[in-house]
Amino acid sequence: MANKTENKERKLVILGNGFDLSCGLRSSYSQFIASIFNENSVRVEGVYARPHVINDNLREENIRSNEFYELLLMRQSQPLSKSGEYSVSELFPREKGEEIKYIDNQNIKTVVRFKNPFLGHIIYKNSKNWVDIEMEYFRALNGEIVKKIEYTNEVITEVQFDDKEKLNIDLIEVRDLLVDYLTEEVKSKNHLIRDCYPKEIVTSFQNTDFLVVNFNYTKTLNLILRATLDKFGTMVNIHGELFKKFSDQALFGFGNEESDKYKELESKENNDLLKYIKSLKYQENDKIKKIHNYIDIDAYDVIVIGHSCGASDRTLLKEIFTHQNCKKIYAHYHIDDNGRDDSFDRIANISRCFPNKDNFRRKLVTKDDCIAF
Repeated sequence: MANKTENKERKLVILGNGFDLSCGLRSSYSQFIASIFNENSVRVEGVYARPHVINDNLREENIRSNEFYELLLMRQSQPLSKSGEYSVSELFPREKGEEIKYIDNQNIKTVVRFKNPFLGHIIYKNSKNWVDIEMEYFRALNGEIVKKIEYTNEVITEVQFDDKEKLNIDLIEVRDLLVDYLTEEVKSKNHLIRDCYPKEIVTSFQNTDFLVVNFNYTKTLNLILRATLDKFGTMVNIHGELFKKFSDQALFGFGNEESDKYKELESKENNDLLKYIKSLKYQENDKIKKIHNYIDIDAYDVIVIGHSCGASDRTLLKEIFTHQNCKKIYAHYHIDDNGRDDSFDRIANISRCFPNKDNFRRKLVTKDDCIAF
């Protein structure tokens, strides 16, 4: 690294999506999903359910179709048996008595059939709560996602996503949609980023010998640290980056080879199951070597900014946190508009990286010594 001195402090920065959100980018999975599918997508004003619309011999009536889904009318008694089918009422639950803009009555229901069943699943999960797309992919690989199909006299539970080759294709389609969404978001917000980033946190490392491990697909921090980055630091975009050639496409998948479920996948001798495991994909270029070279050479502190430190990146985070040269971990945290902070969840996730909990407690600095942003 340029101008590196023997006694300069060394900081390894873990950069996650919370940093981009703090800079004004609408880069969360929920915001991405809403750009593809929202309640306006399924409004059906002017379409009226009459007895002749769906008769006893007709399973469904297609009333709209686009690149992502078909919008259908079905009889209420007709079970949603196909993967990727959801009633609009379960995707957008309503308070009792609230006006609805889609058809849903005693005889007829409005149904969305997603052309990419995995996309449909994450949209459904997001309608219930926050969704981690990479974790849902791993659950699908392991056969943990099931669907209850209610027939007249029985309820059948079916495992979803049996075809792993199709699941991988669907995952990459979701990745490509996310890349397109983020590319447009960055283009529209680039001019605003330098005015709203968490300055106190960035100042804490920008004049040290630092390495940024960027888990985002964006290069937001590069815009902020142009001169400093060239002088003191190095940026490793471990998951790839936007606007890059095919060989550096965004890495999307799962990254916790410590879990028992991963070991089960490995034992099945089916490489389709491992195709988008991050720790294997890291071996396709020299980025992981740059990280190893940095952590092996001398002592360093870790600064976590906007990364949940959750299971989808645990393999690499464990290497960084538990390395003998890692001395301290500063887990900076975010406070939302309602005054809630995310520090505990991050601390719990970092703890899961440590087999030796005493080592965890000695390395992680207290919340009082971290910065809220």
